[in-house]
Amino acid sequence: NLQQTLKVITVQKGLIDTNITAIRDDLRGIQRGDISGMISSAKSMVRNANDITNEVLDGLGPIQDGLGPIQTDVTRIKDTYGSTQREDFNKALTDADNSVKKLTNKLPDILSKIESINQQLLPLGNISDNVDRIRELIQQARDAANKVAIPMRFNGKSGVEVRVPNDLEDLKGYTSLSLFLQRPDSREYGRTENMFVMYLGNKDASKDYIGMAVIDGKLSCVYNLGEQESELQVDQSVTKSETQEAVMDRVKFQRIYQFASLNYTKKATSIKPGTSQFHEMDGGSSHTLLNLDPENVVFYVGGYPPDFRLPARLRFPPYKGCIELDDLNENVLSLYNFKQTFNLNTTEVEPCRRRKEESDRNYFEGTGYARVPTQPNAPIPTFGQVIQTTMDRGLLFFAENKDRFISLDIEDGKLLVRYKLNSEPPKEKEVTQVVNNGKDHSIQIIIGKTQKLMRINVDLVGSLIHGDIFDFSTYYLGGIPISIRERFNISTPAFRGCMKNLKKTTGVVRLNDTVGVTKKCSEDWKLVRSASFSRGGQLRFTNVDLPLPNEFQASFGFQTFQPSGMLLNLQAQTRSLQISLEEGHIELNTRDSSRPIFKTPQTYTDGSLHYVSVISDHSGLRLLIDDQTLKSNQRLQDLSGSQYPLYLGGSHFEGCISNVFIRRQSESPAVLDLTNKTFKRDVSLGGCSLNPPPFLLLLRGSTRLNKSHTFNINQPLQDTPVASPRRMEIWREAQSCLPPPGAQASHGTLRFGDRPTSHLLFTIPQELVTNRSRFAVDVQTASSRGLVFFTGTQQSYMALYLSKGRLVFVLGADGKKLKLKSKEKCNDRQWHTVVFGQDGEKGHLVVDGLRVREGSLPGNSTVSLRAPIYLGSSPSGKPKSLPQNSFVGCLRNFQLDQKPLDTPSLSVGVSPCLGGSLEKGIYFSQEGGHVVLANSVLLGPEFKLVFSIRPRSLTGILIHVGSRPGRHLCVYLEAGKVTASVDSEAGGILASVTPKRSLCDGRWHSVTVTIKQHILHLELDAENSYTAGRLPFPPADTREPLHIGGVPAGLKTLKLPVWESFFGCLKNIQVNHVPIPVTEALDIQGTVSLSGCPH
Repeated sequence: NLQQTLKVITVQKGLIDTNITAIRDDLRGIQRGDISGMISSAKSMVRNANDITNEVLDGLGPIQDGLGPIQTDVTRIKDTYGSTQREDFNKALTDADNSVKKLTNKLPDILSKIESINQQLLPLGNISDNVDRIRELIQQARDAANKVAIPMRFNGKSGVEVRVPNDLEDLKGYTSLSLFLQRPDSREYGRTENMFVMYLGNKDASKDYIGMAVIDGKLSCVYNLGEQESELQVDQSVTKSETQEAVMDRVKFQRIYQFASLNYTKKATSIKPGTSQFHEMDGGSSHTLLNLDPENVVFYVGGYPPDFRLPARLRFPPYKGCIELDDLNENVLSLYNFKQTFNLNTTEVEPCRRRKEESDRNYFEGTGYARVPTQPNAPIPTFGQVIQTTMDRGLLFFAENKDRFISLDIEDGKLLVRYKLNSEPPKEKEVTQVVNNGKDHSIQIIIGKTQKLMRINVDLVGSLIHGDIFDFSTYYLGGIPISIRERFNISTPAFRGCMKNLKKTTGVVRLNDTVGVTKKCSEDWKLVRSASFSRGGQLRFTNVDLPLPNEFQASFGFQTFQPSGMLLNLQAQTRSLQISLEEGHIELNTRDSSRPIFKTPQTYTDGSLHYVSVISDHSGLRLLIDDQTLKSNQRLQDLSGSQYPLYLGGSHFEGCISNVFIRRQSESPAVLDLTNKTFKRDVSLGGCSLNPPPFLLLLRGSTRLNKSHTFNINQPLQDTPVASPRRMEIWREAQSCLPPPGAQASHGTLRFGDRPTSHLLFTIPQELVTNRSRFAVDVQTASSRGLVFFTGTQQSYMALYLSKGRLVFVLGADGKKLKLKSKEKCNDRQWHTVVFGQDGEKGHLVVDGLRVREGSLPGNSTVSLRAPIYLGSSPSGKPKSLPQNSFVGCLRNFQLDQKPLDTPSLSVGVSPCLGGSLEKGIYFSQEGGHVVLANSVLLGPEFKLVFSIRPRSLTGILIHVGSRPGRHLCVYLEAGKVTASVDSEAGGILASVTPKRSLCDGRWHSVTVTIKQHILHLELDAENSYTAGRLPFPPADTREPLHIGGVPAGLKTLKLPVWESFFGCLKNIQVNHVPIPVTEALDIQGTVSLSGCPH
């Protein structure tokens, strides 16, 4: 908790002060301006930490100012690089070398100290803005160094240690390293055939690593995962050339889990490069990950320190010749971004010069932005660029002035303009169709000030926005600084992709002020390896051809805070394999297994990146979690011989999936490019946007949240129960329909306020509701007043409500009250995450994780809470000082002490939160629900039922009549087949129809069930019909209840063949030619909307 965190910070303050003194000593004598002001008023509990942060920021001012000369030097190198005058080239190179040395020799200690302080300050949410500014400065410094794209020449004694990327977790499953090599003519250095090239791995070289060496004049690549080395040697000698006009070979190493490939291009930088040669390696199947310890990882190129002992296969003298790094996992990397050098002097040993093709494209890595000055007050400001991207989201263009802004974004692959031109709230407008297909798209923004309009042209298709357009002297491409993000509450990530033909009012744009932008687009920039899944999101890939069972492998990484959901599903009609989360445990199931083949003893819902591999070979079937193995004596069923669809996500999964690999029969091992999907629902391609539970803001630093999730590989598999209802639900949902275009029903998102008394009631064991309980919920509303949450009595209670658009949290006990109010209004139709609760006599309120508002009840009173808990309006028992009616809006992600509360005991007037236009019908959400009309139907020997359905799942109860054994009728879907089942005292009979075409076509389908002369007849769409045999049925004596979309739990004793609730839309119910008034429903359970269906 915060008090414990404060104690830790207090103890560490002395150490941090010492670090700051060291930083000031390093910077003494450099008098330049600040980069930030003081932190705004902070809580007394964190004042000491805030003071420390301010001192660090003050000290960083000279660093930021010092970046300018470095970037100027980089530009000077580019301008001078092609010069034939040896003296000018050497001078420019010497100047740049000195500048880079200033950057890399003076800053490493300072940066490491800053990062150390960052980690100590992270638990304090109020200073996150300053931590972000520190990180932005570090990124600017490293970005400047990475732009020095010049081959470094090594003389057999020198070397560099390159900075390792921060994201070592991504390197675990996938590694892509590209570099250029050249050997000097033998006349320069004599005959040297064996040389060290590079090593990326742990300081203890007996552990995991990737390395390269020249052996007998040819490049050899070695990698070690676990304790097994794999090696491959190219059959061509490394090119020899003169230093002045170096001809270099290109090496591209790619690894996906234990499989690796090497693409070697001879004389790649010459006018006529050679043909690329492709080599493959297999590192065995006992280990699949490159585990690098962040505290002990090193990246040596060209040479290594004398006290470092290389692996035996790389143990050769340092390199002689020139090396240039190209990229690592799609990010540009330079040898000049080094932590330290060994005997390197570029003035004595002149670097190579090589031919380079000028690129007209700028690559935006998705981490920064380009700042572009422009002419203010121009009569018709015009801006243009051509973009290429495969990302679903990204910020393209941004301009601002005071509180007004224009932002051109990519959202879900489409172009969207957001703007605020006056005092009204921000607006948005969709501009065009898909632009994230990797192809060129021309974008032009033309501002007509006198006409008071802005025209946005995309591939010659225009869109107009009317209004007074403000003046601006600077605009941004590809992203914006953090300070602007915070000021305008911009959440769209930075653009990742390529831009060219950049133009502005005064002519061609030259990008001189950039972060995370380079002057080339690598061949891998279109590759998308990761995706963010909203709750229930799913990707589908078709025609996955699988190998024989003794060569099968499926691997991927995932991150989540949610306990259950589908991760990966390979499915055919009769055979399938599924990997899912069940209460945090990973389970492996096949279609013919009655219980999981594997169930991990540990849980994996901590938000960290975990890697899963299912491998079947001659030694048996194994499940690897983070390279820890569970074995089974079972054999995997034969999945070869057919084209399988592959599903990622689905069910209730929410999180990220990355580095997916499926071993295929017809292709070489390679990471799955997620842009090749054939279907996408509620998924954002590229990057990982993982939303942690709101409680993590309050509980950071807790040992239980930082505990490592590992297990003993020798631990026997625990006994697992037979298939649980939850697992069966996942199996059923694997057969869900694709959503129709524009379907906007949000999973787990509920609407309140359609009637004043709408509410959910949660009955929770009393021991779970304590005086230290913490609640969290996401709120979206335009309402200014209304009750959101209530628990307790009139004398002792906890409540959350809206008042004048602000959220108010109240604790009441014995006539005393504590009231905490949000600073900003929250009725802006945006989603806001709210955390509230108590800690003894203290209460706290956190909105969007930005500020903690705390206070204590007067007189040290305490609130004794009593279940139940209400969302929306509570029927009775609340104080008159609280709003009596429910707020109007939507809620999602309701939690108690980090555990989801998604199964209410009672739902009154609550429906799914739907977007877009609606049509007539009843909407049943994926979370389940049903409608009950009591005493409304006479079920007898003469009976006719007619209704229409538009399903979103292929299994579920449609309509059930009756509540007594021996007298009921049920119409249900089962795996796409429609069945009517009648049960009478004389026995049972059923009729089934399998449609000629799938019901997943987004159209309405009519269903007619008739009982006439004791014969059951079922008709589907007037085309398919089936008549069952005779069944004696007693005359109708009493009216029976009608259940729509599902049945209550108590009715499941009737042994219905299907018990899942229907997911989809249903309308036009008639019984014996009389329309059923659904609006008069006696009871509505679960998330059901009577107000309409989404188109």
